Amino acid sequence: QPPALPEQPVEKVATSVTAVIVPKKIDAANKATAVALVSGAKTGTVEFRSGSTLLATAKVTGGEARAKVSPKVGTHRVTAHFLENETHLGSVSTPKTLKVVKAASSIKSVKAKKSIKRAKTLSIKVKVAPKSLAAKGTVVVRHRGKVVGTAKVNKKGVAKVKVKAKKLGKKGTKTLKVRFNKTSELKKSKTVKLKVRVR
Repeated sequence: QPPALPEQPVEKVATSVTAVIVPKKIDAANKATAVALVSGAKTGTVEFRSGSTLLATAKVTGGEARAKVSPKVGTHRVTAHFLENETHLGSVSTPKTLKVVKAASSIKSVKAKKSIKRAKTLSIKVKVAPKSLAAKGTVVVRHRGKVVGTAKVNKKGVAKVKVKAKKLGKKGTKTLKVRFNKTSELKKSKTVKLKVRVR
């Protein structure tokens, strides 16, 4: 009986992939849709990358894969990579530009007692939006241009600022200015005024 012939390697099918990014510009609080149009394969896996950074992975269905992407602030050249598998060769798209800019921040509410004794410390509860990006950012309270209190924003989008009333000067009604400082992903918020009577 003649010896069995070795199995011939299966010739893999060539593929090509085209990337589409919609929209081409977003702020850090939103996401863009990345679409990969694959020619030569109906199924498989696509990775969306910005340089060497993996942004998302998606399954190919009917020659198309899509995913939501939200890279850091900056200009990104996004490519779609169809991954080689047992039957198909891999391919890489030409890069598409996605610009991510800082998102707007806002102070949703400021809560504090309306009056306080001069020997006491005023507690100011500040809610900042969007909370997911504001976390670890800083809320600053000023009086007559001078910083009188700061606090980090927690995961719930809340900062609790402590202000010693004696820092506000003599007794009387004081106007405090509350603002969220800018971060790498957020613009600074508009200033919110808070009136407090020191007695």
